[in-house]
Amino acid sequence: MEDHVKYVYLRSAAERVISCLQTITVFHTARIVAVGGFAVKSYIPGRKTKDVDFLIQMDPPADDPEMPERPSGMQQRFPKELLPAFPNLFRQCSDIFEVWARGPQGNGGQYVQIDFVSSHLVSVYPCRGH
Repeated sequence: MEDHVKYVYLRSAAERVISCLQTITVFHTARIVAVGGFAVKSYIPGRKTKDVDFLIQMDPPADDPEMPERPSGMQQRFPKELLPAFPNLFRQCSDIFEVWARGPQGNGGQYVQIDFVSSHLVSVYPCRGH
């Protein structure tokens, strides 16, 4: 598969995850930014990556009993909410969480792995993210 076509799937996956998260009320205060290989792909030509990593920052609402007590538990909360809300787009196989990404010009597609990393687990993170 050509690198350009792969990037099309990665970009489609990233856009789809963000647009789906925007529809879930509990995540309206979340800040999310793509990091890792996908995020630097345009700055490092030829870099290969097979997934999209998202760095998340969110202060859990005090009145939400579903929110994990530890900040690192947020990364499990995102798939838990996305799977039932969008069963035709997302799937989880063991610890691999994937989203269906459209192909070039909307033709075909493939599943792309998505990883969520809590901002509490990294020492430095971007000051902006939506």
